[in-house]
Amino acid sequence: MSKYKIRFNLGRGENYLKWKVTSPNGDVNYYEPNNVCLHMENCKLVNQQGTANKIFDGANKTVCAWIESETVTIFHPSNIAQGIKVSFNPRVQPNWVCDGEIVDKGRFDVLYTFENGVYQPLISNEIEDMDKLDGVGEIIEADIDFKGAEEWSHSTQYPFTNSQLQSIMLEDMDNLVDSVIEKIKEDIKDGDLTAIDELLRFVPKENLIGYLPEEI
Repeated sequence: MSKYKIRFNLGRGENYLKWKVTSPNGDVNYYEPNNVCLHMENCKLVNQQGTANKIFDGANKTVCAWIESETVTIFHPSNIAQGIKVSFNPRVQPNWVCDGEIVDKGRFDVLYTFENGVYQPLISNEIEDMDKLDGVGEIIEADIDFKGAEEWSHSTQYPFTNSQLQSIMLEDMDNLVDSVIEKIKEDIKDGDLTAIDELLRFVPKENLIGYLPEEI
């Protein structure tokens, strides 16, 4: 049977920078990343390695990676904070990466989205105040048995709330900003503005305008 297919849409148009969810019957829905948390169970990370390698070597970006899952539940993201990030950026590395390790074909009991990122939950606590969105909050099930080599197993865990992680995140913010600035400098020097363009599109318009000189 087919699985749900989830990816972050970078194709230009009205659904640019939205989560794209394709159901087993082929129906497609798009979701604003700041308005929802996609809770995915029995997940597998898919990567078309040949295409990813070409992008890493400088080819134009195209779809080459996504998440497959048995179920997708859509929640309000009211009390969800980042866990362990699971990321894919073929400009930087042509692989899925989690906690510094390559996890292509990785299997996770649970993954969830927070804004434009994908995360593995941190601890086994109940998620507080995760109210389902009216009309789209039901669990959608498909009986699927994942198969394949190079499996990566991860236990089901749940994330901290924002209040629990806030102090930890603030301590690291200065170092994070410094690292991002250095990476931006490197990308500009190399003439690759793709990641910078994507990053700036998440900055509020008024902040971008405020950064510009007054005469512009």
